[in-house]
Amino acid sequence: MFASSSLTITNNNMTTAQISIESELQRRFELIENSDFRLKCSKLAEQIGISAKEWNENKAAILLYFANQYCKVENELQLA
Repeated sequence: MFASSSLTITNNNMTTAQISIESELQRRFELIENSDFRLKCSKLAEQIGISAKEWNENKAAILLYFANQYCKVENELQLA
């Protein structure tokens, strides 16, 4: 689905911040590629009023939004 989904951290010169960003992006891409996550997102999108047409036209952006929200909550729970 996303060309960047096969990100790997191989550059030894990367800073900790760069590695953290790469790791966060990878988490989101893994979620987006997960069929269960996509199914739950499509059901949630329908519940909040996103039409099938809107879903099909903006699927990548909507999935990324939901993945960002999921990771945000997950990160907050880890800090608690």
